[in-house]
Amino acid sequence: LTATTSGVTSGVLTVTPHQFDSVEWIDPAAALTYQGEAFSPEELHTIAAQTMPNGDEVTFSVNYGGEVRSAGIYTAVAKVASVKNGEENVAAGNYDVSHVATRSLTVGRASLTLAGVDNAGTMSVESVYNASAQALDPSRLVFTFGDATYDADRDGALGLTLSYAQGGVSATPEHAGSYDVTVVLSSSNANFTPASLSGVAFVITRWELTAEEFKENVSVNIPENLKYTSSAQGATLSFTNKLADENIAYILKYYVLGEEGAMATDPSEPVNAASYAVKVTIDTADVYYVSAGSEGTLVIAPNDSIDLNGYVTADAGAGENAKYYTGGPLYPNVEATISGLRGEAAEIIVTDNSAFAFTFFVKDENGEEMSFAKTTVK
Repeated sequence: LTATTSGVTSGVLTVTPHQFDSVEWIDPAAALTYQGEAFSPEELHTIAAQTMPNGDEVTFSVNYGGEVRSAGIYTAVAKVASVKNGEENVAAGNYDVSHVATRSLTVGRASLTLAGVDNAGTMSVESVYNASAQALDPSRLVFTFGDATYDADRDGALGLTLSYAQGGVSATPEHAGSYDVTVVLSSSNANFTPASLSGVAFVITRWELTAEEFKENVSVNIPENLKYTSSAQGATLSFTNKLADENIAYILKYYVLGEEGAMATDPSEPVNAASYAVKVTIDTADVYYVSAGSEGTLVIAPNDSIDLNGYVTADAGAGENAKYYTGGPLYPNVEATISGLRGEAAEIIVTDNSAFAFTFFVKDENGEEMSFAKTTVK
């Protein structure tokens, strides 16, 4: 205080805030685990209100430097929230909590559950055989934790590794079948506990080719200019595009076509001269296709050839292949085998420079004698 000539003293009166050295911290009701959303203040540390001797009611808040959401360790700092005396508001600056010790708050990592593929509860997903190794897209996996469903935008990316097995043995998902999927979650995302998860199946079904897909991936190779040979002749298949490197079993069936193109009901071996409709059946674990109609026409033309075999019957006692001289001409026997002719032959003409008379024993390909309407010998 300073005295003045008027007898009035003057000076500066400093009133300092009441300093709290401690407060009553109230810990969270339960351990906190990452839940996807920020925790409310009521779920975190709180501080009990205090009534001062002068009647002031002081309430407190807790500051964490931002929202408490991600897994990790947070520092809780006490703050004066409000002061009231009865119905009258009192300036919060009258109280100082800067000396109150901070508290540590931990939000633990959550444990993910593999809940399905595309939708929770769908524990298998199908793909179609395509002659290549396949894999399940990890983005299709559905994970849950607590009451929440994992969301990459909110929860951050996951470090995932997928492996496949059949019957407990590691396998590459290429051929048709069911593969058990194991999902390994790394520690790269701090919000979730590393884990190995299972329960999802990746199923590859066999490829049932449409007519258009058959044409794109399979070629029916039908030979041309075939003639009757008494043996079966036929087409082959070659595989292209997606099936180029595949060794696929198949069955070809042949149906005789009538004069007006009518297809026989039952298949036949392509032996005899005729036109045959070609049908394809592929029925493997990986690929399936059955021709609805003809995939092409195989034509076997008649051979229309005659094979002559002349011989002379030896006379008894004359020796092998020998005959006794008789003073007249010798008459060799000639056998003619006709191949490919359908129906009864109308005429056979055999020309010989020696003008011998020939006797014909004409047989078909099965060794049966054939009759002719007329035989001309020159």
